[in-house]
Amino acid sequence: MEDVWKNAPQKNVYRPKNNIKKKVGTIEKAGDFDMLFKSESKTIRSKSTRSIHEDAFPKTPDAIESLHLSKKSLTDTGLSMLASKLREPHAINALFLAQNNFGEIGLHALADALKANASIRHLILSRNQITPFAAAALADLLKVNHFIGWLVLNNNAIGDDGAVFLASSLKKNRGVIHIVLSDNAIGDEGVIALAEALKHNATAESLFLSGNPMGTTGILALTDLLKETSSIKTLDIRNSGEHDKQSVDELCYIADKKGIRVLV
Repeated sequence: MEDVWKNAPQKNVYRPKNNIKKKVGTIEKAGDFDMLFKSESKTIRSKSTRSIHEDAFPKTPDAIESLHLSKKSLTDTGLSMLASKLREPHAINALFLAQNNFGEIGLHALADALKANASIRHLILSRNQITPFAAAALADLLKVNHFIGWLVLNNNAIGDDGAVFLASSLKKNRGVIHIVLSDNAIGDEGVIALAEALKHNATAESLFLSGNPMGTTGILALTDLLKETSSIKTLDIRNSGEHDKQSVDELCYIADKKGIRVLV
């Protein structure tokens, strides 16, 4: 699936310049992060360009302070250093960390650092091979952090176990608005857990599950969610496994009655 977030509208965006890249694009030294967090760092403005899926996803705010570290070959060491900097006062609202080389250790460090962080509202972690164990760290984060509104985890390896971990936190979370879990090998077990959790969540507006191998049982669980939810406005289940047409038709019927947008 296209990484739809890389072309989202951006203003007040800071991107690391080539002169702070070390060892073929890695950012691994504490001094590099000091440069990124300097208050006098200039921003650049970039015009938005449309990706093939952009129409399906929520749009970024017109003006956000963003730190772009996607595709920087960031390892556990680098992400742990970044996590330490995020514990200090800063004005960053959006953190782009897609397609890097960090693993569970780095992600645990990041999640721990963000537990007391009230600034980050957009957390972009696409294409990082996030495992169920790493998803558990994010779940622990969401139990105490109610400021992150965009949780973007598409194209990872979260699976059913990871989805169950995330579901346990979404039941209690009061801040997440857009949940992107497309292409994560999530089957019926994970979808059922997510659907049940979101029945108790009053803030989630978008759930993206395209490219996951759910079956008819998962579709039925999502139908029950749409019957009970008062917050979900968009549900994406494109390319989502084998399920019978009747179950999908029922889901779409319920969605149409409640004015919920469904992508199938």
